[in-house]
Amino acid sequence: MIVVILTFFFVVIFYTAGTVMGVVTQGGLIDKNQHVLGGGRALITGAVATTIGAILGTSTTTAYAESTSGIAAGGRTDLTAIVTALLFALSSMFVPLLTVVTSAVTVPALVIVGILMMSNVQYIDWNKMELAVPAFLQSS
Repeated sequence: MIVVILTFFFVVIFYTAGTVMGVVTQGGLIDKNQHVLGGGRALITGAVATTIGAILGTSTTTAYAESTSGIAAGGRTDLTAIVTALLFALSSMFVPLLTVVTSAVTVPALVIVGILMMSNVQYIDWNKMELAVPAFLQSS
């Protein structure tokens, strides 16, 4: 059981760290010394959410790279997440309609999110293997 727990631990910690780096880079939340502003709080939030999700029996909860689309649109506060949650709740009334047009709507949105995520690849120093290998493995 220890192997399973450690496996999930490392998967979640690396996924969360990679997502946090992508989101803070998009949001310009890295100081001049390359330190993430509020990075510790982001990782603690991810750990608490994962723990609560596991206790409640849900699938793994984690930070999502799609957050970069909200940041690119100008969102910088928790109000962005609250408005998004309210809009998701409102959209649940339209689920039958959404099943008709889902692929036509989601494909362009996923392409845009992919482009926003790929824009941060320029900051990877591909000549340093200690940086390039983890960056490559995180993306695959």
